[in-house]
Amino acid sequence: MNYLYLLINLATISVPLMASYHPKIQFYKNHRKFFLAIAISGLLFILWDVFFAHKEVWGFSDSYTLGFGLFGLPVEEWFFFLCIPYASLFLHIQLHRFGWLSPLKLSDKQLLRGSVLLLLFVLVVGLLHYDRWYTFVNALFFVLVFSFALRYQPHELKMFLPSFVAILIPFFMVNGLLTGSLLSEPVVWYDNDENLGIRIGTVPVEDLFYAFSMLMLPLMIYVRLLGTTAPDLKTAH
Repeated sequence: MNYLYLLINLATISVPLMASYHPKIQFYKNHRKFFLAIAISGLLFILWDVFFAHKEVWGFSDSYTLGFGLFGLPVEEWFFFLCIPYASLFLHIQLHRFGWLSPLKLSDKQLLRGSVLLLLFVLVVGLLHYDRWYTFVNALFFVLVFSFALRYQPHELKMFLPSFVAILIPFFMVNGLLTGSLLSEPVVWYDNDENLGIRIGTVPVEDLFYAFSMLMLPLMIYVRLLGTTAPDLKTAH
């Protein structure tokens, strides 16, 4: 079933992509800037991915990929950095557009206090495990992205955090399948010598930080391209 990874990508993006053309949503009007933001951010993660694959921090099963790619990455992995950010950030935008997360809005004081504690914790974890590539790089990059958002786009960060909790449900469903849930072998394997060896189901715990960085970075770029703030995303074209 060497097309499985491709099917997972297509299944992830298909519903939100079709929904973007719904008359009550019309998110397709923002596609040009949205895809540009994802592409800019995705380039960084592709470079990260190529390096980690070369170092065998992670790798890909030949059983579930089509067998061709670029720079050591299967074509499905390139597609991953389009599908997951699109589906996840589309969900974030629509959750706020329709006001479904309004009761969970954080105050400025809650954001600042929680952020300081979280950043200190993640930074300490990363520095204590400097010899584990996946843990160390994930922790430091998370601290950089989170700190930048806190400094320059606190409003977007405050809105994204409740969304992120909701996004983690489908994210872990997809990533769980990729890392071996319900399969005889994982689509994407990890060298546990390069991470903490702690799994949420089959997903390395570091993927929490990875997911945040992979989504918050393009969101910040997208907001900059729009020249607006999160509550206005639905009306900006």
